[in-house]
Amino acid sequence: MARNGRPVLSVFALLLIAVGVVLLLQNLGVLSWYLWLEIWRFWPVLLIAIGVGLVLGHRLRWLSMGIVAVLLASSIAGAALLVESTGNVDVDHLAVPLEDTRSLDLWVAFGLGSLTIDSLTDGSPNLVEGSFESRCAAPEITVQRRGSVVSLDIEREDLDAETDPGGLALCLRDADWRLSLSRVPEVTIDLGLGAASIDLDLTDLKTRSLYLDAGAASVDIRMPANAGDVDAEINAGAASIDVRIPQGMEAHIVNATDLSSFDVSSRFPSISNRAFQSPGYPGARNRIYLEVIGGVSSVNIR
Repeated sequence: MARNGRPVLSVFALLLIAVGVVLLLQNLGVLSWYLWLEIWRFWPVLLIAIGVGLVLGHRLRWLSMGIVAVLLASSIAGAALLVESTGNVDVDHLAVPLEDTRSLDLWVAFGLGSLTIDSLTDGSPNLVEGSFESRCAAPEITVQRRGSVVSLDIEREDLDAETDPGGLALCLRDADWRLSLSRVPEVTIDLGLGAASIDLDLTDLKTRSLYLDAGAASVDIRMPANAGDVDAEINAGAASIDVRIPQGMEAHIVNATDLSSFDVSSRFPSISNRAFQSPGYPGARNRIYLEVIGGVSSVNIR
């Protein structure tokens, strides 16, 4: 019985080696993590490989192992080609003219992928410039202008799993959204995030209010350097939050998290069990009130 099982064991040994090689190449950035969304199409190859092992394994063991290895390698290569053939497509661009805008209200709902928000260069004629790359999930964009106040709502419009399950699988892959905002108007930012990688560089923006609802996101925030009074609230689920407050910006920080790693720079001494404040906060021209709410999160403020 043990001898009869050896061909099958050899097939599974090669399968384990193949999986290990794929994981290694993905960790090194050679292969995309989305390979697994395509490789399932090749599951019949496993049945073929087992059959080859049973037919040839006893008398031509090395030949059967070679054939199985070629089958597995071909399946991985085919899945990689499918990933490349359905690669990111630029689905939309956005350019909103600045005109006489004095206030911008930005709301973004975003799920899986990467989102970057930074500032335009001085003198730019636009209020907002954006690029949106995705497999198939186009953004739904609404712009409303009331006098000198502009409201901009951007939401990811995913496909319906019931009407197009294959399309939904593609949409679950990374989107890459990039927004650049004018330095001229005052800005309020409201972000609803899922399992995303978020990079917010607000250094040169007149951000007066920031609300961030992060699920399992990795968030890197550089706070404004010269925006007057700033109110910020971060609601973090199982997120990793890294907040950088520029030198010269005073801060009052409230830790309202549960079961979290909460690390605050010595620039902001503790004034109570859950509050930190820089000595120059009262009466400062540029200051931020930051409250962090959440569950099992890692928060680093410096």
